[in-house]
Amino acid sequence: MIMVFKPPPAIVQRVMKFKAIQHKDGKFLLWGIPCFISELYTFIYEQRLLEDELGVKKASSILYSMGQLQVEKSAKMITERFGYAKTITEKSKLADFNIGQSEMVGLGQFKFIRKDFGKGFFIVRGKSPIAEEYKRFFGIHKNHVDYLIRGMIGGMGNWLTGEKCLCLETQCIAMGKQYCEFLVKPVEKWDIEDPLYKSQMIEKIKNMKELGARMEPYIISPK
Repeated sequence: MIMVFKPPPAIVQRVMKFKAIQHKDGKFLLWGIPCFISELYTFIYEQRLLEDELGVKKASSILYSMGQLQVEKSAKMITERFGYAKTITEKSKLADFNIGQSEMVGLGQFKFIRKDFGKGFFIVRGKSPIAEEYKRFFGIHKNHVDYLIRGMIGGMGNWLTGEKCLCLETQCIAMGKQYCEFLVKPVEKWDIEDPLYKSQMIEKIKNMKELGARMEPYIISPK
């Protein structure tokens, strides 16, 4: 019997190569940062509770801000660890690398459909497990539900352009679409009269420092 070697999936190879995931002292570490693994339906329950108790606008703003914080800090740590991108080509490659982090943590496979660094305009497409699970539990929804992922992609837009960007979801699996699609551009370039903007605009949420947190331990790359 001849055995044919099959390499592990790309995401597994990436994790192994960079030792991105580790277990130490009972902790699950991603790039040296303590994390935890939980069933996705627990997050769906949390999101639905926030929507029900606080309203969609406040709930989406909180989760968007969480996603934005996560990506902005992780992108900073990764660039400190592997080097800063200076050219458009380097930024493009680093953007592809960072969008792949969603797969590493179980938030789906996404890819850039368009990258326009000159205009700060980006389109990302993929299948969101959040939207899939939301649809599974609650059926077809009338609104876009990927608040957390929107924030993550929006945070990436901030990091790539150096400007304050806003990410809106243009298609969503929870609404019956085949995939989820996200559009990112600087805040001032959005038409405030656009119905999509009106339905997904984000309220100002206190950041970690405003809540009294010390962020330095997470800004400095772990040794």
